[in-house]
Amino acid sequence: MVIAVIQYAVHTLVFLRARPRHDADEVNLVEMMKSLQWNFGGSERSYWDFYFGYGMVAILMGLLEILVLWFLSGLLGRNTREALPFLLIMVVINVFHILITLKFFFILPATFDAAVTFSLLLAYLAARKETVSGSQKQS
Repeated sequence: MVIAVIQYAVHTLVFLRARPRHDADEVNLVEMMKSLQWNFGGSERSYWDFYFGYGMVAILMGLLEILVLWFLSGLLGRNTREALPFLLIMVVINVFHILITLKFFFILPATFDAAVTFSLLLAYLAARKETVSGSQKQS
């Protein structure tokens, strides 16, 4: 969970503080994204609105992941068997997140995703082993 907190805190800071710095083409692109507006579904929006809005949604989803991981850590302490499907879902979702990040972004966030995914996979395997060995002892 700590890795996810670091990842999304950095994402939030970088996203909210990002300014075009590479060259005039980048500055012009951002200004054009902000200035050109169309009617999308009855609302005047620019491509910048979609870009920035999606970045804010990504921040919100990162917060949701942190809260789910926090919930799962408590559930693992109380009921390992019930936590297993949620852990597996988180592993699968994070694998897809890595693939999307590698395809459309760059390696650094995918590295954090991989660390979170690996930690989740280890937690899943340990919980599964505990559940299997616990049910064998009861037999």
